[in-house]
Amino acid sequence: MKIFTALPIQVGDIPENSETLSEFVQRGVAAITETKRSGGGIPAEVVIAKLEARLVAARQAVAQRQQEEDYTELAVIIKHY
Repeated sequence: MKIFTALPIQVGDIPENSETLSEFVQRGVAAITETKRSGGGIPAEVVIAKLEARLVAARQAVAQRQQEEDYTELAVIIKHY
């Protein structure tokens, strides 16, 4: 089972020089190892399922908003007809 470990980093946190990058990677590997050892973390399948559900909900919201805009536009056209 793959484990997802959320490391509290942002893209700007990734160091540019190789020595610092090596230390950064070592800390990341250590964090992943500790997560596996402690049994923590969230299975990757769970994370992916949650993200897919959020994507479906977002797509539905966009479709709903578009439908409402279409109805509003149609109402304006009918009103001026």
